Amino acid sequence: MANNPKNFRFPRSFTLFGHKYRVEFVSDLYHKEDAYGYFDDDTRVLRIQLAGPLTKTVEIRAEEFESVEFIVTDEMMVETFFHELTHAILYAMDQDELSENEKFVGMFGKALLEIYLYSEYEETPKSESKKTDSTGTSIE
Repeated sequence: MANNPKNFRFPRSFTLFGHKYRVEFVSDLYHKEDAYGYFDDDTRVLRIQLAGPLTKTVEIRAEEFESVEFIVTDEMMVETFFHELTHAILYAMDQDELSENEKFVGMFGKALLEIYLYSEYEETPKSESKKTDSTGTSIE
């Protein structure tokens, strides 16, 4: 993995087709929405569950329940962001039916996550690299 999800810089807001969208981080989203993320097209807000431990109740046998603790990781947060961003983009493009296809949105979000995690970058940005003329000779 080339990029650490802990270093991902989430936007607080972004503009898409001239409309401003907000990104909010919620500590109890999983318990309120039973999801790691939620996109509200009316308010143009993406909500993401914060990383950390969560507890959920699961039925282990008929009428018998148990509390299970699990961890929402930084990687899960980044993937959720890309998933909800995909919903936002598709709704903005008037592709509501495609946005409601959770299998498609999920795979698209995973594809964006993979691109982020495994992208390689030059160590020196091009603007800071040595200047060359049309023949490739260094200019100092």
